[in-house]
Amino acid sequence: MEVRITTIRVAGEISGSPVIQSGERTAIDVLFTSFEKRDDVTVGIIIRDRFGQDIFGTNTFHYGISFPFEKDGRYRCRFLMAMNIAPGKYSISAALHTEDVHCYECFNWKDRAADFEVVGQKGSYFIGLVRLEPEVSVTADGDGMSQNG
Repeated sequence: MEVRITTIRVAGEISGSPVIQSGERTAIDVLFTSFEKRDDVTVGIIIRDRFGQDIFGTNTFHYGISFPFEKDGRYRCRFLMAMNIAPGKYSISAALHTEDVHCYECFNWKDRAADFEVVGQKGSYFIGLVRLEPEVSVTADGDGMSQNG
């Protein structure tokens, strides 16, 4: 095997643990070892809710990140983001593969390799699974907008 995932960790910047608040910046670290020199490895993650539904996934290919891996090298890929998701229990799966999806050449896949829990909310209240943070404005009807009624 060319590359292998060794560990997946989830920790909130405030909590320092996998128990976080909705909106808390959170690091998902994928640690892996490269057993041969490669320059075409994509690191990807997917977050699933307690029902196994995919709620968010991304990978280094989609961000244009390429990094040469040396033989017998140990690496960490960090995905750092505000977890704008509803309170509940979630899991992280990760993959090491080529190109944009794991269907081409998948070196290693770890399903439900890490769990985390969102408790409470940091920031504005929301209903549903995700906080989209729209820009909201109200204008007077006289600015060209019409109101039908």
